[in-house]
Amino acid sequence: MRPVSCVAIGCSVLLSGALSSSASAQRIVSVDVLSDTLVRIDLQSGSVLPIGALGVDVEMADLATFDGELFMVTNTGAGSDTKLYRVSPNTGAATFCCDISSDSNGRTVQFGEALTSDDVGLILGYDARVDENAISFGYGRIEDGGGVQNVTNLSGCADLCDSDGAGYDPLLGVVFTVDGVEDDGRSDWGVFELSDGEIFNTDSVDEVTAMGLVNDVVVDNDLAFGVTNAPGESGALLVFSRDGSAWDLTGVTRIVGADQVVLNGVAVAAQNDCGADIDGDGDADASDFFGYLDLFAAGDARADTDRDGDIDAEDFFGYLDLFAAGC
Repeated sequence: MRPVSCVAIGCSVLLSGALSSSASAQRIVSVDVLSDTLVRIDLQSGSVLPIGALGVDVEMADLATFDGELFMVTNTGAGSDTKLYRVSPNTGAATFCCDISSDSNGRTVQFGEALTSDDVGLILGYDARVDENAISFGYGRIEDGGGVQNVTNLSGCADLCDSDGAGYDPLLGVVFTVDGVEDDGRSDWGVFELSDGEIFNTDSVDEVTAMGLVNDVVVDNDLAFGVTNAPGESGALLVFSRDGSAWDLTGVTRIVGADQVVLNGVAVAAQNDCGADIDGDGDADASDFFGYLDLFAAGDARADTDRDGDIDAEDFFGYLDLFAAGC
């Protein structure tokens, strides 16, 4: 693994170097399972900014985008209760899509926890169970109605056969999978092809360096982003860089206020270019204007239009300018 430079535990931000301008402009989103809220993570500062309440109780979550839409898979950790939701990247509101209970091989889908997508559709990683003594980790395509068409089962792996998160790499046609190994205090990762499921190019990082255990990753061009958490202690946004067909950890950004959030899942959400569109319907109208007034009166972070950390008159007049410009 290429060493992570400039790691200074205790600093607010730990980076291996300046991110590219395109990377720093990305809109990285995650789920805070303590408040059941969709949040945005600032790549440079590590600040967590609320987008909005999901409206559902979430204990474990993973995120992925497909065809311009954001999706979330959840389960309570109790077994076969995996659910798929469509999530508004602008308001955070989650809309139920379906329950996911079994795959095409007749196996029970338990702990569906690694969600990603390719150009065909959504892909789910899950515990595939025939009975208590016959468990493998499968990957399959989510079908209409909640079925899963099994594509492959992981092999050639130890702890990575129970992946916590995944990101599809369209350049190489492989899946980047991660797993936080709690008993050993480390996170492992590697890649595999959907055609055979054999994991290769593996690597790992200890939870001290990563400020917790990795629970998800998303690939975005030549970079990948992961999130870690250690409830009540720390958490970080990880930056990986491609090295051939492998991925090296090159940056660790401490999550500001990590003792108050527990992040699950990570995605690069579609950016809403219209700053006046509060309700996310693509227009700037009266409902957006009054919606902003409610946010401003409540001191909600979404009312901070100039992103200076304060909500004041400058933000209000800034929103008036955005509203006047329209969408």
